[in-house]
Amino acid sequence: MYEFKDLTPEQCRILFIRHGEHLDQVIVPADESRLVMMGICLKAAGLRIDAMVSSPEPRAVRTGLPILSGAEQTPHVYTNDLLGDIGYTPGVDKKTLKAAAKTLG
Repeated sequence: MYEFKDLTPEQCRILFIRHGEHLDQVIVPADESRLVMMGICLKAAGLRIDAMVSSPEPRAVRTGLPILSGAEQTPHVYTNDLLGDIGYTPGVDKKTLKAAAKTLG
């Protein structure tokens, strides 16, 4: 089992987890089981989850929820449009973003 180093009061720990295997934004059952197990392992390692920050895409949110379930923790869950795929960012279409990127070089 993995053991996390103790943190000082001034430090924080950020874990980046890529979304699970999905089909039409729905996490496949085998991956959901792995995500729950990840949460169980995080809990066993003594990790307390203070918050979950995710893109608003369903596959991203649905990746985090089984982890929280396995860890038996219920922190605040936040979504941020800036974390979404270019084609998914609400209010901005892909064509506009590509034109802006081309202008910036």
